[in-house]
Parts: sequence; structure tokens; C-alpha cells
Amino acid sequence: MSTSFLAANKDQEFDQLKLALAWNRIDIAKSEIFTEDKIWPPGSLHEILYSAIKQDRVDFVDLFLDCGTSLKDFLTTERLLMLYSTIPDHSLLKELICRVKRKHNCFGTDVTIKDIKRLIKMLIDINVEPYATRPANQTSQFGSNRKKESKLPFEDLFLWSVLMNRQDMAKLFWRQGKDATAYALLAFGILNAMATKTDDTELRNSLTRNAEYAPLMI
Repeated sequence: MSTSFLAANKDQEFDQLKLALAWNRIDIAKSEIFTEDKIWPPGSLHEILYSAIKQDRVDFVDLFLDCGTSLKDFLTTERLLMLYSTIPDHSLLKELICRVKRKHNCFGTDVTIKDIKRLIKMLIDINVEPYATRPANQTSQFGSNRKKESKLPFEDLFLWSVLMNRQDMAKLFWRQGKDATAYALLAFGILNAMATKTDDTELRNSLTRNAEYAPLMI
């Protein structure tokens, strides 16, 4: 991607931003798209913020938040569960969620808030506060509460990032959330517990390494 290409498409800012995200060119986004005179209407960056979180583009998420995007307005129950629906098949996290579902005789492949609460309870024997703010049986299917906004969006996304083993993204949300010490220790417990659930040496080392880093965030 070049600045000349962006100049030729000056009136197509969202398309430019999607290309910058796809190419992971945060420098272009900062210098050519997020100019000082540009005002982004409320909610206009929600779709691309979701893509940035899903693709683990930490710099872009940080940029969008710095430019005034409200994470509280962004993170609905539906969007959180859409993120959980991106868990790769055959991954450790997917396997652990399936174990939880089988243990509680739950059917279907959709991840629910109750599944995540039960998973964290299984891993570290703690009931986690953010998920208590939503209907326990909410799934990514249509429902009366699917547009409900998160009361603790940074904490919800921090926990998603920890479970996905995305250290840098977790750190970004952790810095802006509440009760930093408790959540750093929570991450430490979750990652160490997950490390004991896999025979994959590389994954186990990654989880253990990130777990050791978590208390250093405090």
C-alpha cells in the first residue's frame, strides 16, 4: 500500500482504513487517514474495531480508542459472543469449552456466556464479575438482550484476550480496566491452568510464559 494510492481514494476513508488494517499499516492509518481535522461520527468505527480485535491488530485498537471510540457503546453481548465464535476449531480453548458443555449436558456448538463462566470456574474456581452482567444463557443467536451493552467492556475483552492467549491485546484492555491487580492475578491463574490441559509443548510454553508475565503488569 502506498500514500499515492490513498491520495487517489481520498473520499473513501473507510475503504482506506480497511486496507490499512488488512496490510497492518498502522503508520499509514496515522499519517494519512486519522488526520487532525478528521471527525469520526459516534459508532462509525465499530465494524472495523471488531475486525481489528479479531485480527489481533493491537496498534489499530489502541488508535481507535485514542480517537474517542467508546468501548462501552461498542461491546454488546452479541459482539462479545461473535468474538468467542472465532475460536479456532481443534484449539485448546475450543476443546475446553466442549468439555464444559459435555459436563453440563449442553448441546449445540454456539458458545454461551454460561459456557465461559463455567470454563473459568473450572480452571481457577472463581466466579468472574463481568460475565455476571449478562443473561447467563445468551448465545450469538437472536435474542432480546443481544444488543445489551457491556457494563465492563475492558474487563470482558481482557478475559477474551487472555483465554485466546493474546498477551499484547490483553495488556491493552487491562491498562484501561478496573481492579488491575485482581485481573492480572486472574490472568496468571487462567493461563497456568490452561497450560496444564495441553500436551502441545509449544503451546504450553507460550501459556506459561504469558502467565509469568501477567503479574508484572501490576
